[in-house]
Amino acid sequence: MPNYVEEAWIGQAGKRVPVSMRDTIVAFWPTSPIDSARDLVGKALELLGSGMMPRMQAVYELHYGGDWHHELRQKHGIFASAERVPLHDPYVYLQVLLRREEAATFEKVFTVTTQPTLEHLRDARNRWAHFDTIDATQASQDVREMQMLLTDLGATDEARRMAQIQRTLDLMVRSGRS
Repeated sequence: MPNYVEEAWIGQAGKRVPVSMRDTIVAFWPTSPIDSARDLVGKALELLGSGMMPRMQAVYELHYGGDWHHELRQKHGIFASAERVPLHDPYVYLQVLLRREEAATFEKVFTVTTQPTLEHLRDARNRWAHFDTIDATQASQDVREMQMLLTDLGATDEARRMAQIQRTLDLMVRSGRS
């Protein structure tokens, strides 16, 4: 199976770089094939969780105190087990944010994000978690919304890394590869 990036950027005959530009161009030659759209959504969800975690925890701790895990579990009943909330999973944060009474807690944190975006991201996470088919077009839209949420939260490093995933998905969409 041909490597997607090599095929998309370099082609069969390779890509020629003028002598005058050879000192200023960084060449990228991948060592392994690019992941599927589903794999890229999984990586994006990991980034989303790691970008949301410190910002959401800070707000939760201010609002609920040090034992915010217990408070959220008790108040919303969405965390069925007695274990601590799985903090790496963005689903936890999205579920709580979709509760109207919690939305007021975060009004000053979010500037652009709307409830439909949060619902869409929760659904995207569920599609990924339940091994539903994810094509490159849908994945591109999902990752774009994740990037907007991270930017909204001020998670610039994660948003920048999310943009790299977005570019890869955009290439996949343009080439017709899912």
